[in-house]
Amino acid sequence: MWTAGEYEHELASCLLAFKNGGRTDLAPVLSAVLAPVLAAAARDVREAAAPGTVPLYWVPVPTSARARRRRWLDPVASILGGAPLPRSTCVTAAVSHRRVRGRGTGSQKGRGGAQRERALRATMYASGVRGAVCVVVDDVLTTGATAAEAVRALRAAGACAPAVVTLAGVRVPRSPQENAWTSEVAVSEFPHGFI
Repeated sequence: MWTAGEYEHELASCLLAFKNGGRTDLAPVLSAVLAPVLAAAARDVREAAAPGTVPLYWVPVPTSARARRRRWLDPVASILGGAPLPRSTCVTAAVSHRRVRGRGTGSQKGRGGAQRERALRATMYASGVRGAVCVVVDDVLTTGATAAEAVRALRAAGACAPAVVTLAGVRVPRSPQENAWTSEVAVSEFPHGFI
């Protein structure tokens, strides 16, 4: 898991303005924030892979049809498409949404991890990636359910999906008592934070 930073302050404001406020002029800024994360992830994934492996593919998590109609764009694909990619890597829209009868996924906002996981189970599929090394790219990691479903779809299609890259991650909340006993910033869920 690689993330550019925590989903708060300027990064959260910029992402929300881009996604929901029509501020498409922020895409190059977000692409620039994503670029060093892509470079680090590519380096680490390649180090772990056998020499001479196939190229590395960045796979954006697809936006829902409803969100695309509302926003007129796919935020993750737009940001990823504007980022300078590390050498010998490319973007592929290998993951798509599958319509699941009787179960609309709707907004994930306000749902807990288990609810998100249930709502997203088997809602994505991948194609054209058998034998490929793919890294899932998403804008915000909240519970990990969306990224996990994209990884599941890629693996079911025969891809190796060893990692996930996000622009921002939501820190798992700690209790007030835990916060009172420590002053250190613990971001263990984002071992590769950049901001």
